[in-house]
Amino acid sequence: MLPLLFRHYIENLFPDVKLPDAWVPGLMSFESLYEKAQQLTYYDPEIKQAFEGYLMTGGLPLSTNEYLRNDGHSISPEPYFTYLQSVLGDTMKIGKSERYFREIIAAVISKRFEPLDAHLITQMTDVGSHNTIADYLEALEGFYVLRSILQPKTLGSDLPAFKKRKKIYFRDPFFYHVLHAWINGISDPFGWIAQKMQDTIFKSKLVENIVGGHLMAIPGALFFWRNSYEIDFILSPVESKPVYMEVKYQSRVNNEDVKGLKKAGGGILLSYDSLTQRENNVIDIPVHLFLALIRQ
Repeated sequence: MLPLLFRHYIENLFPDVKLPDAWVPGLMSFESLYEKAQQLTYYDPEIKQAFEGYLMTGGLPLSTNEYLRNDGHSISPEPYFTYLQSVLGDTMKIGKSERYFREIIAAVISKRFEPLDAHLITQMTDVGSHNTIADYLEALEGFYVLRSILQPKTLGSDLPAFKKRKKIYFRDPFFYHVLHAWINGISDPFGWIAQKMQDTIFKSKLVENIVGGHLMAIPGALFFWRNSYEIDFILSPVESKPVYMEVKYQSRVNNEDVKGLKKAGGGILLSYDSLTQRENNVIDIPVHLFLALIRQ
């Protein structure tokens, strides 16, 4: 079973929150998506509370159960150790080196989800071959720990540019916490992560990772764009126009933050708390409300 998406997390832990039908890209307009987000504002405090928990636990059962049992104040080291041993065990079973694995994960995390490739990781580690690194990354995708997204050949195309650098995300935020604490030798992962959550850049990057993980669950191709401007995510549903999305998990959003969406002809700005309709076919939706509308 894959980790729970945020919508299913709410359904299981906050059953009193009445969620509207999920967003179906290609079949549901921006106006309908915006209206559904407006409906959810009635439950905004509950959904925000759920999202703060999800940032710490992800959609995995051991971490979630401990977090709830301790009223959101702690998660013991056991869930971190259990999931780490699971990933390391799978890695060892296919004959991979723990040292190489650790170096590669450290390189991926240090880039903070900026575009990279096996050649760049080779320069950042003692792993001598980019082919070896590509094998490790492929294995971690097979274990459902990582997932990479590519750029399209041209903006609006659904053909991937395989030779360009890609973004690598963690399938679930708890896997990120587990491996981040491991490479840093942290004995109290929960306390360490809770402290890092006070760093707005760290938290915003984690939110970007969660958005990427959720968009991967929607049928279709998922890309990003980086040229003279950047677009965090381009979702290309089957037989439908691309949907452009930018994550700005910050209290203030200015015109520069929506430049890429405007150039692309419109899209969704995933904000910290802004819910508004802008000119140029751009809508702002708070991340926690948007993710509550995404299902597998």
